[in-house]
Amino acid sequence: MKKCLLVTGSKGLIGTRFFELFGDTCELISGDLDDGFDLLDPSTFENTIAGRSVDAIVHLAAFTDVSGAYSQQDDKSGSCYRLNVTGTDNIVALANQLDAYLVHISTDFVFDGKRNTPISETNTPNPIEWYGETKLLAEQLVFEKAKTWAMVRIAFPFLREEGVRPDLVASITTKLRAGDFLYLFSDQIITPTFADDIAKAIWRMTEKQPDQEVYHVMGPQSMSPFELGHLVAGNLNLSTENITETSLLEYLEKDPRPRQQYMAMDTSKYRTFCEEHGYDQPMSVTQALSST
Repeated sequence: MKKCLLVTGSKGLIGTRFFELFGDTCELISGDLDDGFDLLDPSTFENTIAGRSVDAIVHLAAFTDVSGAYSQQDDKSGSCYRLNVTGTDNIVALANQLDAYLVHISTDFVFDGKRNTPISETNTPNPIEWYGETKLLAEQLVFEKAKTWAMVRIAFPFLREEGVRPDLVASITTKLRAGDFLYLFSDQIITPTFADDIAKAIWRMTEKQPDQEVYHVMGPQSMSPFELGHLVAGNLNLSTENITETSLLEYLEKDPRPRQQYMAMDTSKYRTFCEEHGYDQPMSVTQALSST
């Protein structure tokens, strides 16, 4: 019998890719508002599940508009807090009720970006803006209330081409091909991650079900957005003449929204997990753009 997974946020970038890669491998239930599944209204959950035995819940759904979250700073009645915190609380309760394994998706934005060395799972989170704060509160709910779970922190997911949601690599690709100007920070470090690798990691968590473990599932390369732009251009044999080097620190003098500067991530724990179970490792940006 195929295992049955409920996937919240199934119409987002990662959710869509998860369904494409694993829709034939198991029974997937789409937990999306378009399907009548409302994170904030637990009375809608039963109709979506329709009496099926759910083995695991993949909780992808979240409010991810960081600028939009900034405009709601400290507002617990706002959509960012309600979706990320109240919604997660409802999903944890549902997982416990169903005795289902929970894979909770979080973010590198729970950290402040002030370390100039890679951030590991043992480092203490310290978010500097409302989106990260709400995601950390969601993590704490999982830690405190969920029966059995794994947490997957992700960073800057990307596809090869523009998908259902905009991502940094696809945006760079589109602008390079159109001959548009790109203004990219050279004094910020990020860790782009291929969406397929995130989807695979989620599947692996539901297969092996490590209990109460946190993993940084991210790409093997950390780099500046400026370096990323040049890397993407090189892979696509496109000109870099329209890529302009800019400074995050100078930008922050004009824009009040906090932004993390150093977000290199230590992924050794997840890499060891892959080695132990014979799984392939996450791809670099070059490998992802070159793969078929």
